[in-house]
Amino acid sequence: MEEERPYRKQHMYESVFNTEYNISFQRSKKDQCSRCESFKNLNEKDKLEHKELIDIHQLQKQLSPNGKELDIYMASENNTQVV
Repeated sequence: MEEERPYRKQHMYESVFNTEYNISFQRSKKDQCSRCESFKNLNEKDKLEHKELIDIHQLQKQLSPNGKELDIYMASENNTQVV
């Protein structure tokens, strides 16, 4: 038969987990775009080859919030517009 061991308190587990393991949890500050992240990981040669795609993507990122604001404005002015 198994030998019975005394139960440990939760604070004991928390203490061991927080001090013995190098793990931290935090929320990301901003959602990361997978396309931007893949561009960051390219080497210099590939970045030059994909420069046009990178520039187009950056422009689309800048225009996106403006489009959202315009959609909200249009919806407030026109009851048939749905956002």
